[in-house]
Amino acid sequence: MPLESSFVGLVFGVIGLAAAGYGGLQLRTWHRIRSSDPVSVRDAAIESGPVELEGRVRAIAEPLSSPVQNHACVAYEYEVEERRRRRSNANSNGSRRTWKTIDSGSDRQRFVLEDDSGRAVVDPSGARLTMANERTHSIDSTSQLPPGLQTGVSTPLSIDIGGLSIGSRPTRYTERRLDVDDTVYVFGQAEPNPPETDALVAVSDGPDAPQFLISDADESATMRRFLKLGVGAIALGFVFLAVGGLVFVA
Repeated sequence: MPLESSFVGLVFGVIGLAAAGYGGLQLRTWHRIRSSDPVSVRDAAIESGPVELEGRVRAIAEPLSSPVQNHACVAYEYEVEERRRRRSNANSNGSRRTWKTIDSGSDRQRFVLEDDSGRAVVDPSGARLTMANERTHSIDSTSQLPPGLQTGVSTPLSIDIGGLSIGSRPTRYTERRLDVDDTVYVFGQAEPNPPETDALVAVSDGPDAPQFLISDADESATMRRFLKLGVGAIALGFVFLAVGGLVFVA
């Protein structure tokens, strides 16, 4: 058996196992959400422990301003990528274009989850944020980035010759947000009667909660999100494992 084939088969197998493992983690999150139902804020305030809540996002103080679209939000993540040319391999003159991340960042702050029965204050520190509503924009170069993203991104030298820009690279930026007034789902640990606030209950990370999750969707949509991720990753993992096995024994 050629050494190269064995190595390629092993690489495919490792990728397959990693993908299947990732999918299993997503399905475990899906199962945890599916195993219980959201309760009202008023019911969550009866005793401490794991809790699921659904409601609307309300700001406690001055909300964050997202760096791309300047929206009022309580959490955001962004990524700036630049299109670069990369040689296919060391012995080839060919090249391919790839996207390279040149800047990224995130921020979050405490907020209120409000439903018809009351208000819960949520501290997102340590939470897993799942924000599926992505906003991606493509531009000609980093010089056209929104002002909120200019800091920390070095703009490559660009020279204009007869209207042709030389040295600039295509750039795209992606932003995910949890906006004020958005639907929100929270799975965390509840503590009734939080001090220094009019909220009925506080939700945060805690030893009694199996997970601390904040989603920009209701429970049903959040479950579908993790189910698709899990099934898709496991299916992809099995494909890589099958291909790796065939290459390894060939």
